[in-house]
Amino acid sequence: MNDMRIKPAATRIGKLIRAALEVLDRGQAWLARRIDVPEQRVSEWIGGVREPSSTHLVAMSRVLDVPLAKIAAAGGGRKRDGTRRA
Repeated sequence: MNDMRIKPAATRIGKLIRAALEVLDRGQAWLARRIDVPEQRVSEWIGGVREPSSTHLVAMSRVLDVPLAKIAAAGGGRKRDGTRRA
């Protein structure tokens, strides 16, 4: 069953993604294409419904030109198996 509650760490990451896209004057569809994920996934990240995996955080850091340390400080990422990073 999908848990659609908003998660605090995901919300912080979502705000960071939204701000970076605004600075670049780009949208969710652009980011989705650049990191090869469905646009719906980016929407879920921005809305705080899901957290991106560490792989996606690294890709977003590169594409959005945001230091990975700043993204990690926002709360982090999940492993591919869905568990939380330490």
